[in-house]
Amino acid sequence: MHLLPEHIPDFDRVKGLGNGNHRLRIRVTGVVQGVGFRPFVARLAAQLGLAGFVRNTTGAVEIEVEGAPAALTSFVPRLTAEAPLVATIEHVDRQAIEPLGDTAFRIAASERAETSGVGLPPDLAICADCRREMDDPRDRRFRYPFLNCTVCGPRYSIADALPYDRPLTSMRHFPLCADCAREYDDPSDRRYHAQPIACPACGPQLAFDGDTGRALEQACAALGAGQIGAVRGIGGFHLAANARDLAAVARLRERKARGTQPFAMMVRDVATAREFVTVDEQAARLLGSTAAPIVLLPQRDGHPVGQALAPGNGYLGVILPYSPLHRLLLDSTAGLDALVMTSANPHGEPIVTGNHDARVRLSGLADFFLTHDREIVAAADDSVVRLHRGRALALRRGRGYAPLGFTLPVESFQSQAPALAMGAELKAALGLSQGTHAWLGPHVGDMENLATLEAFDRTLQHLCRLYRVHPERVLHDAHPGYLSTQWALQRGVPALAIQHHRAHVAAVLAEHGIPPSVPVAAAVFDGTGYGDDGAIWGGEFFRGPVAQLQRCRHLPYVVLPGGDASAKRPALSAIAHLAAAGIDWRDTAAGRSLTPSEAALAARQLERQIHCHPTSSMGRLFDAAASLLGIRHRVTYEAQAAIEMEALAAPHPAEPYGAALWQLPELWAELLADRAGAGRQARRFHSTVALWTIHTLLELASGISTIVLSGGVFQNVLLLEEVSVALEKRGFRVLVPRFLPANDGGLALGQLYLGALTP
Repeated sequence: MHLLPEHIPDFDRVKGLGNGNHRLRIRVTGVVQGVGFRPFVARLAAQLGLAGFVRNTTGAVEIEVEGAPAALTSFVPRLTAEAPLVATIEHVDRQAIEPLGDTAFRIAASERAETSGVGLPPDLAICADCRREMDDPRDRRFRYPFLNCTVCGPRYSIADALPYDRPLTSMRHFPLCADCAREYDDPSDRRYHAQPIACPACGPQLAFDGDTGRALEQACAALGAGQIGAVRGIGGFHLAANARDLAAVARLRERKARGTQPFAMMVRDVATAREFVTVDEQAARLLGSTAAPIVLLPQRDGHPVGQALAPGNGYLGVILPYSPLHRLLLDSTAGLDALVMTSANPHGEPIVTGNHDARVRLSGLADFFLTHDREIVAAADDSVVRLHRGRALALRRGRGYAPLGFTLPVESFQSQAPALAMGAELKAALGLSQGTHAWLGPHVGDMENLATLEAFDRTLQHLCRLYRVHPERVLHDAHPGYLSTQWALQRGVPALAIQHHRAHVAAVLAEHGIPPSVPVAAAVFDGTGYGDDGAIWGGEFFRGPVAQLQRCRHLPYVVLPGGDASAKRPALSAIAHLAAAGIDWRDTAAGRSLTPSEAALAARQLERQIHCHPTSSMGRLFDAAASLLGIRHRVTYEAQAAIEMEALAAPHPAEPYGAALWQLPELWAELLADRAGAGRQARRFHSTVALWTIHTLLELASGISTIVLSGGVFQNVLLLEEVSVALEKRGFRVLVPRFLPANDGGLALGQLYLGALTP
């Protein structure tokens, strides 16, 4: 919980009534709606014998408390120190006002304001108390798939608008039964003012292919028989299959045109997870957190399920059941303890949320449909993280983490008009700002088709309703060919292009609250980004304060045949790099992977510079190395070659090649002459890039104490750790993305920060 310190008011200045009571008006901003904050305030006031009220507004939680000065003096510190764990208090304003003579404390009706200073919490994993209830045959919510309370359950995915009250959520369609109404109104009950409160008598219901009778039992039986199911969860549909049934996994991979891209696995508990992956204390804590993300963990060597789900990958994504429905699907009575759970969508399209839409778009993918009648207002894919130094490193922000609120480290007068940030083409996630407040929405997808663009627009409209932001300015990537750029230019409001890699740096600085006056040195390594000179950048070094970042160094340009299209063909990156180095590529692993016609076309393109584009991309450098080592010549998903190379390199000690700084011809000559084996060669390549990066940053960081590392390539923890450790040992503060992905999923925050500093 983050808290700004405040002073307790001088009660002696307030004229009280005859009973000596005094009154405080308190305004709390942050993530304080949908987390049981008002019931907590009511209970605290009752404990201290205070009267007054608490209510939600669009902009804050407002409290008025009246009573003895000693009780009021205790109230404010306890308000912040004992708040619900999932609350985040950003600011507390308070003032002493005239007493009114209240004799009781109540939760008052909510009010709406023109702007919002509150954050809505993300959807929260089922809590321990609710788990105990659903496992208790004597409880009226025994095995109920939609139970929740004030500290768990859906939030963002069911909210239409703020303030967060049941009539403004999709739960308004389920009138409370007498038992639920009694709990909702009882200050001593843990469901006191729990907006999604429900039970079997009055709440949502499951259906199996439209049949509400024995839906759960039928779904479990179908999964056990090897069928593939479309399961409607909290933020959208999953395609589910029995992970231990390798034939079912293969059918799912074929139907979804998944290639060799990894699947995530939902397991019953941590003990089950340990059969497939290595789970340490930090990983177990992250798996069981309220966010309940997919966590990438080291695979157990040779386990057939792991190899089927994540072939060629050293890691496997594991998630625990975060909703009551998922727990029931993995209940021991059903004989299922591990399910493939992958986002339900046709290839390249956003996740499906509606029942009718699912039957249309998922026809041919699913054998059955397990649905429910609680509307999903806002889609949210599962979040994906990996561990670095015992902490979560975000790879995809979705359910459990989004929406995410930030305070831009700028003066209010610098923040310009309310703004929309588009993010980039890949891993699109939009951002909104109002004054110094910024909110980032969940992962939407790759903005390469109409379906994703429509999903982006739905997310935008939803966040604008929630936070009552009406963008008067749009910030977009500088790439003129992106669909997101074209969309931005058609909005009818002023548009500002933000260079891709500078936005990466700015996103990290905004996340860490670094003000615009602080100079930094930065390395941004990724696959592609439109550069100031029209080239494809991706191996960039910057220096300066955030609004004046100067590109000081970059990976030497190499001309790639096919430009961005070579991202799917590591062999093309390899032959381009060797050609630029003056090395014959035809008898290398990369050259031999091409058919004679492909080799002839590539040679002709390079010789005549046809459809060739210069790039400084670090992502393509890693692709080139992977192909030359025979690891991967064609990919079926983004960064596959680099991911598989990292897995091979991980067991080996750090040991760089001897090539001089950024002398790529020397590097390629050493790598090709090395006979140590692909794994050791891969580690030497990693260490060489790390060493070069360290030397360059040390040169640029003279007189600077803060260094930034970002871009999708820094999701590689081998590279990240080697560079970070060396710089930290020299006394530098090294900033990396944490809550935001290092990839393009965090770009919108950087666009908002730079936009706030640009007239």
